[in-house]
Amino acid sequence: MSKARMWTRIDGNVLRDPNLLRVKSRSARLLYIEMLCYSNDQGTDGFIEYAMMRSVTTVARPSALIDALIEDGLLSETTTDGGRKGVRIVAFFDDQLSHEEVETRNKNNALRSERSRRHKAGDHSKCDPDRCWALKRVTRDDTSDVSGDVPDHYTKRNETTLNEVKSGVEEKRKTKPPATPDPAGGRPVSPEKRKDSAGRADEDDEYEDEKLPEPFDVSKLPPEFRPGARW
Repeated sequence: MSKARMWTRIDGNVLRDPNLLRVKSRSARLLYIEMLCYSNDQGTDGFIEYAMMRSVTTVARPSALIDALIEDGLLSETTTDGGRKGVRIVAFFDDQLSHEEVETRNKNNALRSERSRRHKAGDHSKCDPDRCWALKRVTRDDTSDVSGDVPDHYTKRNETTLNEVKSGVEEKRKTKPPATPDPAGGRPVSPEKRKDSAGRADEDDEYEDEKLPEPFDVSKLPPEFRPGARW
């Protein structure tokens, strides 16, 4: 498993920071930024061991630059409980996150990504019942444990395409019995609308038996009212 990418928070005006501008050496100011990046990458919470300075910067002899940063109050010499000697960035936690907080965020992000991936695949075993509507639908009347087998819903795995919907409609049209023409000359009436199981007519039957009106004969109109007549 690859290591999570670490970030360093550096203000856009860091090169004009009054505390950093007190350091006369430009190389020392660059070394300070390199220390911030190294500490975040290694999760040392602002501590840099002297023995690791070659991993921090490419400067051959950074001791003079470190002394300048210590003199201006940006670094402080310290020794860990294990006897390792080095320097600590004084204002590290003003803008940077601690290693513990970064680890917690990475774990939460990993869990959130796994939960989202499972949810899209139809597995709701890790979903939050208060947020996943599929679990809400299952647990509304059932408070027992819910496994990943929940009713299908719109996910990438079981989504229905438009073509499938159209084909289903066409199949229903093919299997639907044709309407029977009315012997009395009314509109064709489908079998399911003729009579129910009790022999009663549907509500629309009274309209279905009505005959269509005869077409109107325009020639019966007075000449002045016929189409194309001029006034």
